[in-house]
Amino acid sequence: MVHEICIILILLQSQVYKSEARYCKEAVASAALVASCPTSKIEWDVASRKKNCSRIASQQNCSPVEKFRYHCVINGFGNETLEVCAPSRIIFGHCVEFNLLGGVIQDQRSSPCNDTFPKCDRFYDSTAAYKYPDCYQLVSMNRIYPTTKKMPVTKKQDVSKSSSTENVLIISISTFVSIIVFITMAMAVKMVVKERRAIPKHNENVELTSTAAYLNKKEDDTMQQENKIWKPGTITF
Repeated sequence: MVHEICIILILLQSQVYKSEARYCKEAVASAALVASCPTSKIEWDVASRKKNCSRIASQQNCSPVEKFRYHCVINGFGNETLEVCAPSRIIFGHCVEFNLLGGVIQDQRSSPCNDTFPKCDRFYDSTAAYKYPDCYQLVSMNRIYPTTKKMPVTKKQDVSKSSSTENVLIISISTFVSIIVFITMAMAVKMVVKERRAIPKHNENVELTSTAAYLNKKEDDTMQQENKIWKPGTITF
């Protein structure tokens, strides 16, 4: 349990670091619509080599070079799939999207995962999107059954506000988890100290009991010696 909490805490802190610079013009420039996305690691690697994101990774300043990776995800409207070179992110319980106007890989808030459809893990790296084909199926469903409700478009300014709110939430959760871990460790240390302190008291009681027994025995021996002292008898003639 503590191990899992520590992992989540590390992921949250990493996400805060990655969220400092959200919009990435190089990512937007690399985006291209595709008919479908890979649904296996082999297909993903083949498409990644073809896209060749390393070609522009060293020319961008959106993220460290090793974090600027190939993605194949749905768009912000959930009605198209696209390939893009962009900074990878940790996704928390949603399908992953690339928002063209926001210029960012992020959770698609309108598509939370569940046990039925669409299925995905509680948290995962955005470059592992191929593991969750249900999210790609949302595209075909939106094409067959188009919604009449106008979907909100995320503007760059809105992304900044959303990023700030997300960072505050993540920091708050991180602080809360840190407090829980600290309290748990403090209670464990307190219990250990308490058990160790109980050991000397037990030894002290044993020692006091042994001393009392020794003194009682010594007193009994003294009384027996006194009883053995010679008393003059009656002399008869």
